[in-house]
Amino acid sequence: MAGDARTLAVMSGDPDGISGAAPTVWRAMPFITALIISVCTVNVFSHLDDAARHGRAMAAWEPVTWEATSALTNIIACVAIWLALRLAPPTGRWLRFAIVHVAGSVAFSAIHVGGMWSLRAAIYALAGSR
Repeated sequence: MAGDARTLAVMSGDPDGISGAAPTVWRAMPFITALIISVCTVNVFSHLDDAARHGRAMAAWEPVTWEATSALTNIIACVAIWLALRLAPPTGRWLRFAIVHVAGSVAFSAIHVGGMWSLRAAIYALAGSR
């Protein structure tokens, strides 16, 4: 029906509507997650290969820790993208969009860096290292 709430949400660009950008983040999460895990897996092998080529011993758990904490916090930080899209979808209000998305970028970075530092510190402490 033309007058029902769902139709109005879709037509208005409401983030809960089909045309909104925020639901796209959740539909894209399997792809985003697979890409992040793929990149981090390659990075683990690159770290190990670089260490071996330079004659340095490196325990495999270290690059696995670095990359796994990075992957996990990147995936969690996607909430900042979702929130930014909910607060300021790309519908023409460009100043609001820019302000919210710059703040979202800062939040994404803070979640990623702070989260991975905290996780790494805890893992290294459990391993009796720093």
